[in-house]
Amino acid sequence: MLWAALLSPCLPDVSLPPREDRLREVATWALQFAPRVAIVEEAVLLEVQASLRRSVAGQLYAM
Repeated sequence: MLWAALLSPCLPDVSLPPREDRLREVATWALQFAPRVAIVEEAVLLEVQASLRRSVAGQLYAM
């Protein structure tokens, strides 16, 4: 499987909601692009292989 990670910035900001809430919001948003999304520690992981066309996936593996 091919996964992509969206990392959460480490900068604390009291004006933003708690980090867990932000990660959950990003994960919910990401579901419109990828069939599998997971929150792991400080990152949101997206399984993107199923979202790629075969021709594009073949070109990525050829690199």
